[in-house]
Amino acid sequence: MKMSALIVALLWAVNLFAQQDYFTPENKIDGLEYFKKKFIKMCTQVKKTQDPVSSEEIHRLASAVEKLILTGYRKALAENPKVQEAFVRDIRDLAANDGCQREANDCRTRLASLALFYVERFRPDVPDCQEYTVTPAAVADRKESCENELRYRKMSLEGVHGSNYGTAGPAIYKKQIIYLKNYVAFEVFKTVFQKDKSTLHICDPVTAGPSYLYSLEFKEPGSIYAGLDPDYDILKHLPPECEAEKKNLLHEFISAHRGDDRTLVRPEEVLPLKDLIGGFLAKAVDHIVTDVAVTVTSSRLPFYATVGGQKVLDPKSDEKNLAIASKRSLHVERLLEELRVAYPQRASISFRSSAELAGPVFHPTNLNERYITRMNPGYSEKIEALFRNNERSYRDSILLAGAADLLDEKKYANLFQARFMPFHGYRVLIRGFRKDEMRCVQLIEKDGKTFFSKR
Repeated sequence: MKMSALIVALLWAVNLFAQQDYFTPENKIDGLEYFKKKFIKMCTQVKKTQDPVSSEEIHRLASAVEKLILTGYRKALAENPKVQEAFVRDIRDLAANDGCQREANDCRTRLASLALFYVERFRPDVPDCQEYTVTPAAVADRKESCENELRYRKMSLEGVHGSNYGTAGPAIYKKQIIYLKNYVAFEVFKTVFQKDKSTLHICDPVTAGPSYLYSLEFKEPGSIYAGLDPDYDILKHLPPECEAEKKNLLHEFISAHRGDDRTLVRPEEVLPLKDLIGGFLAKAVDHIVTDVAVTVTSSRLPFYATVGGQKVLDPKSDEKNLAIASKRSLHVERLLEELRVAYPQRASISFRSSAELAGPVFHPTNLNERYITRMNPGYSEKIEALFRNNERSYRDSILLAGAADLLDEKKYANLFQARFMPFHGYRVLIRGFRKDEMRCVQLIEKDGKTFFSKR
């Protein structure tokens, strides 16, 4: 392979990982939240309930912000057309969201945050240098600022710092683009938030002192990237070597035992799952989530049937218990689909639900355990023995580490309940990678050869 091709491959790898580090779904959530908090903290007293933004107003603001970013970062976005496409799409989708016309919306902070998130890592353009692509022959036609951009724009500015500002060309250029980066950010801020010179739309008025204090400052100039794609899906490009590094990121069991008729299947039972899984996905900025699995479990408690006028144990009890778990699983499937829609940036995650029987097999003699309660001598020892004899079921199916929970008389009134009732519920397993622990390599195919570039 020619050296130039190798350099291209390595640069591609650097850009790919910069993209992985920044344009991941997790980092987008985190980045938008970061800027949102920055804006809110500028208020001396933030409004508890944000005002509605009319459709006309939010479209005007979105159009103005789009113009500011596309103008201020024209070169960087031309080099990364998919970033520009994603930015414009997000901005226009926000403007079309009728939720902005309701109280308690976050459309202003989200609009400004989207703008800054997409260009935070890029270098802004030096004004009036768009057509300055070569050094003019005539000295009189040369512009120092444009010369600096022409010479140093694609150069690393690492190590160029304040002590040599104003002396060397790279230092002058770095200082200028940091200024321009902050200038564009301030223009976005003014456009979206300023009501007048002294008040912001998101802040409450105060009786004394300023109602807000602008405090956003970029201290880094940004870098040069080309061909980045915010929709790039890391999960589709992880090599097989990474599979061994996949971990359990969350593993919990949520009980569905309520002490009433277990045959009732209520949709609201899955709401704790929504809080658990949705909360994890929203905050998992340090993880790459690959799988979300929910297993609905049902015990082997017996049902009764009437045969010849007599009440007898139903031989199809296990089938009925599994059918109940399967009905609950349908509600879980709907919930997981809601989460998939709520987190479209996590489209590659495998969401799945299943149903299974869990816990000890029922024997008719177990019915005698209904009369063994805390009032009986040696009850704690019997519970310990129950757990010990069925430890694998308790640990694997419902993640119970010890017998202490089975002694909670508010949950289980007798030995019979402690044997069967805990196994009604939902086992949640979220798997993926912890970014800071990943050691696998990214496979790069270039010119028919394989290269590996470490994270």
